[in-house]
Amino acid sequence: MTFNIITLGCKVNQYESQVMTEVMLKDGFTHSQDKDHADIFIVNTCTVTSVSDSKNRKLIRRIRRNNENAIIVVTGCMSQAFPEDEVYEICDIVVGNTNRKIISKLIKDYVANSDHYVNVEVQVEKFLNQSKLLTLKKEQEHKLKLRTVVTVSVHIVLSLMQEAEFVQKILMNLRKKQQT
Repeated sequence: MTFNIITLGCKVNQYESQVMTEVMLKDGFTHSQDKDHADIFIVNTCTVTSVSDSKNRKLIRRIRRNNENAIIVVTGCMSQAFPEDEVYEICDIVVGNTNRKIISKLIKDYVANSDHYVNVEVQVEKFLNQSKLLTLKKEQEHKLKLRTVVTVSVHIVLSLMQEAEFVQKILMNLRKKQQT
Protein backbone atom coordinates (compact mmCIF):
# COMPACT_ATOMS: atom_id res chain seq x y z
CA MET A 1 0.00 0.00 0.00
CA THR A 2 1.22 3.50 -0.79
CA PHE A 3 1.18 6.38 1.66
CA ASN A 4 1.74 10.11 1.85
CA ILE A 5 2.40 12.13 4.95
CA ILE A 6 1.28 15.73 4.84
CA THR A 7 2.92 17.85 7.50
CA LEU A 8 1.51 21.12 8.70
CA GLY A 9 3.21 23.36 11.21
CA CYS A 10 6.45 23.43 13.07
CA LYS A 11 9.81 21.71 12.86
CA VAL A 12 8.73 19.25 15.55
CA ASN A 13 5.94 18.08 13.24
CA GLN A 14 8.43 17.81 10.38
CA TYR A 15 10.68 15.64 12.53
CA GLU A 16 7.74 13.49 13.71
CA SER A 17 6.61 13.04 10.11
CA GLN A 18 10.08 11.89 9.12
CA VAL A 19 10.03 9.34 11.94
CA MET A 20 6.57 8.13 10.85
CA THR A 21 7.83 7.84 7.25
CA GLU A 22 10.76 5.68 8.36
CA VAL A 23 8.47 3.45 10.44
CA MET A 24 5.97 3.08 7.59
CA LEU A 25 8.75 2.12 5.15
CA LYS A 26 10.25 -0.32 7.65
CA ASP A 27 6.80 -1.92 8.12
CA GLY A 28 6.41 -2.59 4.39
CA PHE A 29 4.45 0.41 3.14
CA THR A 30 5.60 2.30 0.03
CA HIS A 31 5.95 6.07 -0.13
CA SER A 32 3.78 7.39 -2.98
CA GLN A 33 5.51 9.25 -5.78
CA ASP A 34 2.27 11.16 -6.43
CA LYS A 35 1.60 13.58 -3.58
CA ASP A 36 -2.09 13.84 -4.48
CA HIS A 37 -2.88 10.13 -4.72
CA ALA A 38 -2.12 7.28 -2.32
CA ASP A 39 -3.84 4.45 -0.50
CA ILE A 40 -3.11 6.12 2.85
CA PHE A 41 -2.86 9.78 3.78
CA ILE A 42 -1.41 10.69 7.15
CA VAL A 43 -2.09 14.31 8.07
CA ASN A 44 0.19 15.62 10.83
CA THR A 45 -1.79 18.64 11.99
CA CYS A 46 -0.91 21.92 13.63
CA THR A 47 -3.23 24.01 15.76
CA VAL A 48 -1.37 27.20 16.52
CA THR A 49 -4.22 29.42 15.34
CA SER A 50 -7.82 29.11 14.22
CA VAL A 51 -6.51 29.68 10.68
CA SER A 52 -4.33 26.58 10.95
CA ASP A 53 -7.32 24.61 12.27
CA SER A 54 -9.30 25.74 9.24
CA LYS A 55 -6.46 24.71 6.90
CA ASN A 56 -6.36 21.28 8.56
CA ARG A 57 -10.09 20.77 8.01
CA LYS A 58 -9.97 21.97 4.40
CA LEU A 59 -7.03 19.70 3.63
CA ILE A 60 -8.71 16.66 5.17
CA ARG A 61 -11.93 17.34 3.25
CA ARG A 62 -10.00 17.81 -0.01
CA ILE A 63 -8.14 14.54 0.53
CA ARG A 64 -11.43 12.70 1.11
CA ARG A 65 -13.06 14.35 -1.91
CA ASN A 66 -10.13 13.49 -4.22
CA ASN A 67 -9.41 10.03 -2.75
CA GLU A 68 -12.72 8.50 -1.69
CA ASN A 69 -11.24 5.09 -0.91
CA ALA A 70 -8.04 6.25 0.74
CA ILE A 71 -7.41 5.65 4.42
CA ILE A 72 -7.13 9.01 6.15
CA VAL A 73 -5.12 9.15 9.35
CA VAL A 74 -5.04 12.34 11.41
CA THR A 75 -2.48 12.95 14.12
CA GLY A 76 -0.70 15.91 15.65
CA CYS A 77 -1.66 18.91 17.67
CA MET A 78 -5.18 19.40 16.33
CA SER A 79 -6.25 15.85 17.11
CA GLN A 80 -4.70 16.22 20.55
CA ALA A 81 -6.29 19.60 21.27
CA PHE A 82 -9.69 18.91 19.67
CA PRO A 83 -10.33 15.15 19.94
CA GLU A 84 -13.99 15.46 18.96
CA ASP A 85 -13.78 17.73 15.92
CA GLU A 86 -16.53 17.11 13.35
CA VAL A 87 -14.03 16.62 10.50
CA TYR A 88 -12.95 13.32 12.06
CA GLU A 89 -16.22 11.77 10.85
CA ILE A 90 -14.66 11.50 7.38
CA CYS A 91 -11.34 10.17 8.76
CA ASP A 92 -10.56 6.52 9.34
CA ILE A 93 -7.97 6.79 12.11
CA VAL A 94 -7.48 9.69 14.53
CA VAL A 95 -4.70 9.52 17.09
CA GLY A 96 -3.08 11.99 19.41
CA ASN A 97 0.59 12.66 19.79
CA THR A 98 1.26 9.70 22.08
CA ASN A 99 -0.07 7.08 19.63
CA ARG A 100 1.56 8.29 16.44
CA LYS A 101 4.43 5.85 16.96
CA ILE A 102 2.02 2.93 16.36
CA ILE A 103 0.29 4.37 13.28
CA SER A 104 1.49 1.59 10.95
CA LYS A 105 0.02 -1.02 13.33
CA LEU A 106 -3.25 0.91 13.52
CA ILE A 107 -3.39 1.09 9.72
CA LYS A 108 -2.82 -2.67 9.41
CA ASP A 109 -5.56 -3.27 12.00
CA TYR A 110 -7.87 -0.93 10.09
CA VAL A 111 -7.20 -2.74 6.80
CA ALA A 112 -7.98 -6.08 8.49
CA ASN A 113 -11.10 -4.92 10.37
CA SER A 114 -12.26 -1.68 8.69
CA ASP A 115 -13.08 -0.23 12.10
CA HIS A 116 -13.09 3.54 12.42
CA TYR A 117 -10.50 4.31 15.10
CA VAL A 118 -10.38 7.43 17.27
CA ASN A 119 -8.07 7.30 20.23
CA VAL A 120 -6.70 10.52 21.59
CA GLU A 121 -5.39 10.31 25.11
CA VAL A 122 -6.65 13.48 26.66
CA GLN A 123 -5.89 14.08 30.26
CA VAL A 124 -8.55 16.73 30.69
CA GLU A 125 -8.57 16.68 34.49
CA LYS A 126 -4.80 16.98 34.62
CA PHE A 127 -4.91 19.80 32.05
CA LEU A 128 -7.70 21.61 33.90
CA ASN A 129 -5.95 21.21 37.24
CA GLN A 130 -2.72 22.53 35.74
CA SER A 131 -4.62 25.41 34.16
CA LYS A 132 -6.34 26.24 37.45
CA LEU A 133 -3.04 26.07 39.32
CA LEU A 134 -1.37 28.24 36.71
CA THR A 135 -4.24 30.75 36.86
CA LEU A 136 -4.12 30.81 40.67
CA LYS A 137 -0.35 31.19 40.59
CA LYS A 138 -0.61 34.07 38.13
CA GLU A 139 -3.33 35.70 40.26
CA GLN A 140 -1.16 35.32 43.37
CA GLU A 141 1.88 36.72 41.54
CA HIS A 142 -0.24 39.61 40.28
CA LYS A 143 -1.61 40.28 43.80
CA LEU A 144 1.91 40.09 45.22
CA LYS A 145 3.19 42.52 42.58
CA LEU A 146 0.22 44.79 43.21
CA ARG A 147 0.80 44.58 46.97
CA THR A 148 4.46 45.39 46.42
CA VAL A 149 3.57 48.38 44.24
CA VAL A 150 1.06 49.61 46.82
CA THR A 151 3.55 49.11 49.67
CA VAL A 152 6.27 50.95 47.79
CA SER A 153 3.82 53.70 46.93
CA VAL A 154 2.75 54.03 50.55
CA HIS A 155 6.40 54.21 51.63
CA ILE A 156 7.06 56.91 49.04
CA VAL A 157 4.04 58.90 50.17
CA LEU A 158 5.04 58.54 53.82
CA SER A 159 8.58 59.62 53.00
CA LEU A 160 7.26 62.61 51.09
CA MET A 161 4.96 63.48 53.99
CA GLN A 162 7.86 63.23 56.44
CA GLU A 163 9.97 65.40 54.18
CA ALA A 164 7.10 67.88 53.88
CA GLU A 165 6.79 67.98 57.70
CA PHE A 166 10.55 68.44 57.98
CA VAL A 167 10.47 71.26 55.42
CA GLN A 168 7.54 72.85 57.28
CA LYS A 169 9.49 72.72 60.56
CA ILE A 170 12.52 74.35 58.90
CA LEU A 171 10.33 77.07 57.38
CA MET A 172 8.66 77.68 60.76
CA ASN A 173 12.07 77.93 62.45
CA LEU A 174 13.23 80.36 59.75
CA ARG A 175 10.12 82.52 60.24
CA LYS A 176 10.65 82.53 64.00
CA LYS A 177 14.24 83.63 63.51
CA GLN A 178 13.16 86.35 61.10
CA GLN A 179 10.57 87.64 63.57
CA THR A 180 13.06 87.87 66.39
